[in-house]
Amino acid sequence: MNILRASHIKKSYREGNSSLEVLSDISLTIESGDLISITGQSGCGKSTLLHVLGLLDDASSGELLYRDIHYTTRDKKSVQFRSLHIGFIFQFHYLLEDLTAAENIALPLLIQGLSYQKSIKEANEWLKLLDMSNRGNHYPNALSGGEQQRIAIGRAMIHKPDIVYADEPTGNLDPTHSAEVFDLMLKMQKTHGQTFVIVTHNEDIAGKAGRHFKLENGVLTVPPLL
Repeated sequence: MNILRASHIKKSYREGNSSLEVLSDISLTIESGDLISITGQSGCGKSTLLHVLGLLDDASSGELLYRDIHYTTRDKKSVQFRSLHIGFIFQFHYLLEDLTAAENIALPLLIQGLSYQKSIKEANEWLKLLDMSNRGNHYPNALSGGEQQRIAIGRAMIHKPDIVYADEPTGNLDPTHSAEVFDLMLKMQKTHGQTFVIVTHNEDIAGKAGRHFKLENGVLTVPPLL
């Protein structure tokens, strides 16, 4: 099932009297259950692309359709759509230090108005899936980097989003924890049908994705098989 269709997306920024084009012509279709990786040199626009696709920023031109409905960040409906249907995982975990691991996972449900008791109950179920049942009452500063990223994954998925965008989710982790975090996302894709779009510098991780693209000179290409 088609979740997203991006057509001829362009993104540029004004720099004085000139314009810097970051995305020059991006067309991409994302199907339910896809696991897509995007690689490219630092500064090539990978994060910009995720922000546009995830309705955190608008394209300069082009069309973005979620389930055949056009969205821009200027639409009031896009705020609600993003909170209900899109999840984000970032390189820096952005966990709230004053909340426990379970409370951090539960945060999207609490924001949506679900009771604290029901939200924590759901978060505890995710802690089991994340193999962290014994860490739910721990605060972020008592968790390892890999554990914090697992909590971030649970937070991104607890509201059952259509799609999760992950921006360098293993960038701050050592190779062992990087592999563990990616394997967890792969497990969620296979067992829950979760759709992921992952930006990464790790070619090994990128190569394990179902679809792998390279962002270069503002366009997406399919890298040759080695």
